[in-house]
Amino acid sequence: VLDSLFVGGTGEVSVDREGPRIRIGFEGQEFMDGDFVPPSCVLVAELEDESGINITGELGHDIEAWVDGRNYKLTDSFVAQGDYRRGKVRLLLEGLRPGLHRAVVKAWDIFNNRSKAEVTFRVAGKVEISDVLCYPNPMDRETTFTFVLSGPAHVRIRIYTLSGRLVDTLEGEGRVGFNTFPWRPKRPLAGGVYIFKVEAEAEGSKASCVEKLAVYR
Repeated sequence: VLDSLFVGGTGEVSVDREGPRIRIGFEGQEFMDGDFVPPSCVLVAELEDESGINITGELGHDIEAWVDGRNYKLTDSFVAQGDYRRGKVRLLLEGLRPGLHRAVVKAWDIFNNRSKAEVTFRVAGKVEISDVLCYPNPMDRETTFTFVLSGPAHVRIRIYTLSGRLVDTLEGEGRVGFNTFPWRPKRPLAGGVYIFKVEAEAEGSKASCVEKLAVYR
């Protein structure tokens, strides 16, 4: 059955002139172009084409990836999702050096239309926190702290009054990429401005960021 589905270059002439749609991400995290990933991670490319993905492995028509210029053949790692028109390939990356990296994935459909996708990603040499926010702000009864981590880390969020009195502490494990920590104070807060400090620690590396939070009554 598969042989009849994945044959290109023969048979009826197709009006299909577009290659597969390709989306590149990383396993276990919500990835956007330019995000941090761990030094060891799994690149995942989602492929979709109404005509079908070419997985014959014929010369010059492999599913391929390039990471920082190094080539990888991924056709054998293709796993279909539901049917022959969509699926995923995976690539284990280990020992990535700190800094900016580039990944390109190329694939073909069964009519030999080619397409490719490209992303950049970063690996941190130490834990970093960015994009620290809380929403809603001003808050009434509850809010959610959000931030981006460069890698998995233990997270502590402390909320203070402007005079320095500790109001509450949240703790938990953060993951690489986007994180959310919801907060509902145990007791009603007086209206005004508060300070919150987000701290992250991993393998002896620490980072922190301080922002303001308003409470309305």
